[in-house]
Amino acid sequence: MSQHPASFRDPAGHVHLHDGRILRSVLAPGVRNYRAAKESGFLAKAVASGRLIAGDEVDPSILVDEAPTAQFVIEHPRLEFLSYPYEWPFHALRGAALLTLDLHLDALGFGLTMSDASAFNVQFVGPKPLFVDYLSVIEYQPGQVWLGYRQFCEQFLNPLLLTAVTGVAYHPIYRGTLEGIRSTTLRSLLPLRARMSPRVALHVSLQARLQGRASGASAHKYRNLRISKEAMAANLGGLRNWIATLE
Repeated sequence: MSQHPASFRDPAGHVHLHDGRILRSVLAPGVRNYRAAKESGFLAKAVASGRLIAGDEVDPSILVDEAPTAQFVIEHPRLEFLSYPYEWPFHALRGAALLTLDLHLDALGFGLTMSDASAFNVQFVGPKPLFVDYLSVIEYQPGQVWLGYRQFCEQFLNPLLLTAVTGVAYHPIYRGTLEGIRSTTLRSLLPLRARMSPRVALHVSLQARLQGRASGASAHKYRNLRISKEAMAANLGGLRNWIATLE
């Protein structure tokens, strides 16, 4: 039995390998959000739609030696093939981006949101993207901003824009910067004509400015920004419509 070496940053829980089985522990910081996602019906709906990997609760004692404080243990089916965003062709990365946005829009309807927007939360079964991280789903708090917005831009939007606008493949840059392509980097690579686009100005240039000022009073002001759920949904929907057109 061993905790997966890539599963260590999330205090809410971890992925474990046990006799060929894939198990996810849910620790104390993740219990409330997991219960909210399960009891709202969101998890069941997302699994039934084929967007979220299946998961069945098993006896937590199976991880008693490695995660003795786990309050839930979820078993997932083992995927035969794993791949990573910097390997995916353009349309696969675009499909994973759309999946992430669609799940988030669905989650809002259940009083939930997403704590992050990592492209590494998506795998593929054949050509179909599949979201695999149950603990990314958290309760929505009125007025909160999308916590994963910057991460979504860096790991999904910016690589797609780089290739769609310039024809330059994003893969070499992505392999060297596994957190994605920073907006400051992308802005310097885009031609002036592209930078004048209102969408690029909003989602790239503004992000680049915020990254340059992410300290002191400016960072504090950004952390305290509040928007309505309707505004968040409109932002997600606008991004989805734009990304769906990128080629």
